[in-house]
Amino acid sequence: MEIRCFEGKTLEECIEKASEELKISKKDLKYKVIRQKSFFHRSVEIEVTLEENVSEDNSVSENGVILENEDQVLLEKEIEVEKKETINGTISVVDGKIIVKNPLEGGSFAKISADKEIKLLINGKEVTSRVDIKEGDSIETILHEISSKRIVNIATSQDKMEAYIDIKYEPQKVYTLIDSLPSENITLKSRVKQEIFPPKFTVEEIKNYLGEKNIKYGIIEENLTEKVLAEGCVNLKIAVGTEVVNDEDDKIIINFKTNKEIMEEKKDKGQKIDYKSIGYIEPVKKGQVIAELVKGKEGHDGQNILGIVKKKKKGKPLTITAGENCQVVDEKVIAECDGKPYIKKNIFNVFNCHEVSGDVDMKSGNINFIGDVIVKGDVKDGMTVTSGHGVEVHNSVLDAKIISDGDIIVKNNVIHSDLKAGKEDVNKIEYIDHLDSLEQRLDGVIKSYEQLKQLNALDPKTTTGQVIMMLIEKKFSKIPSICKDVIKNPGLCGGKLFVNIKDLLIGVGPSNIKSIDELKNLLQLIKERKEVLKSETYDTYDIICEYCQDSNLECSGDVILTGKGQYVSYISAGKSVIFNSESSIARGGVIKAQETIKVGIVGSEAGVSTKLIVPKTGHIFAEIAHVNTVLAIGPKEVRLDTSCRKLHAYQGEDGTIEVEKFVL
Repeated sequence: MEIRCFEGKTLEECIEKASEELKISKKDLKYKVIRQKSFFHRSVEIEVTLEENVSEDNSVSENGVILENEDQVLLEKEIEVEKKETINGTISVVDGKIIVKNPLEGGSFAKISADKEIKLLINGKEVTSRVDIKEGDSIETILHEISSKRIVNIATSQDKMEAYIDIKYEPQKVYTLIDSLPSENITLKSRVKQEIFPPKFTVEEIKNYLGEKNIKYGIIEENLTEKVLAEGCVNLKIAVGTEVVNDEDDKIIINFKTNKEIMEEKKDKGQKIDYKSIGYIEPVKKGQVIAELVKGKEGHDGQNILGIVKKKKKGKPLTITAGENCQVVDEKVIAECDGKPYIKKNIFNVFNCHEVSGDVDMKSGNINFIGDVIVKGDVKDGMTVTSGHGVEVHNSVLDAKIISDGDIIVKNNVIHSDLKAGKEDVNKIEYIDHLDSLEQRLDGVIKSYEQLKQLNALDPKTTTGQVIMMLIEKKFSKIPSICKDVIKNPGLCGGKLFVNIKDLLIGVGPSNIKSIDELKNLLQLIKERKEVLKSETYDTYDIICEYCQDSNLECSGDVILTGKGQYVSYISAGKSVIFNSESSIARGGVIKAQETIKVGIVGSEAGVSTKLIVPKTGHIFAEIAHVNTVLAIGPKEVRLDTSCRKLHAYQGEDGTIEVEKFVL
């Protein structure tokens, strides 16, 4: 029997060498591994058994491995190297256990250290640097360990109407030492040996967490499943409140249209508008449903996730009442005759029309009718038309008077005439203007008196009443006439204010004032009365005509001029004054509105004075404004010293009048 040995870097290389040299296939080779690759051996060696006798030149090594002479020499050299290399001590880690071997005589002890995640104790003392180690030393390692965590975060929206949850699990990490081959110098390192997850949250636990946050309403149960809790979640909606839904207001559906509404529809569609027809109300027939009350839907209270209830707002209830020639059946208003419908404070009336087929003149006499009045011709000199509702004049009003409790529509011109639409409300608006004027001037008296007193400019012998009397006579001379306008209507004035004005400001009343506080108290009464009158609702009625000259037009709604404009007239509107054409002219006179004035060309190149008046909150617009035009906004006014175009005037934040314009 012959035994041959082969060496290589790997077992496969050894087998390949043996197969080639011995001319035996790999599968027929009979071999055993006699040396494994290790720290001391850099190669693998196998022993192959042959059926022939062993050569006499072969010798047996001390390990029982049969070697040829040349191989014997190489092995002896390797053994010498190994003996030299193993003089020093070694340390290794096998299956997490530290194995220490002392050095041979003349060798050095092995050295040990540990990563920062490992606490290393040698003989009970912690070491933080590399140290010598020998057999018998007590070596203890304390490995870094991460505890398991169950993390739950609950966030709520600012309005407390929604809640969101994050659930996350972090496992416990158990570490062990990383195995290491024998070495003279070793740094202990660790690895994760095992991850242990904490128990999953239960539905009851999550609900307890919600309870700790006072979340008790609107919890979304379908989002609290075992699967969701097991897998974790991010920003999952967990609770939602109920939004409050307010009751809807009742509403009244009107089944007839005024021409204003028809015009707005045409304007939206870009259709041609007949401005002469503004204010027209279509007639209704007997038995027609002219209006219907629709009850608003009932809402419900809201509740946030904290269980706090937010009460709904109740809807505004409405009622409909049948007036003249109407009846209410099942919340519907039904006309009992042919005529024109009329609404005031949700009271529905249908008025018969009084129609004048020609002119209103000496032959027809003055007209006084509770319903609508339609004049097919002119209203002539010296005649008066009084209507409990609206007035339509198909031609012109010439040196006449029209008073109505509805709209006034004149399809042509108004010359040297007086028109008043919404007479009671016009009186109220005019009365508030008087109170405004009195308030501003009275405030001026008080400030002037206090300024004189502060400057020690008052003669000690002069009484308070005498100083106030002097200020009214010299600086605020319009106060007596304004007072007369205020007290001539005791119903609007009110008893207390009436008495105070009469005692303190009429005749020699100012001279009897003992203290300036008396005027301050009067000023407060004026402010209070003004606010009361402003808070009272009133109906708005319009005046519409093509052109007016040397006339007075007063209404509680809008004044609308559809044609050439106005000349030297007084126009007062409870809302706005609108000149529909950019080329219409406002020349001379006074135009006054509570909201907006919009004109075409105001004034003239010759400097005819025209005054435009709005309150502090109002606006004035003009396509062209000529020199000498006066713009009055609140208590202040300015006069234009040059002509301009695209004018817009309003009160600025500092109380001054701002005028935006372009050079003409």
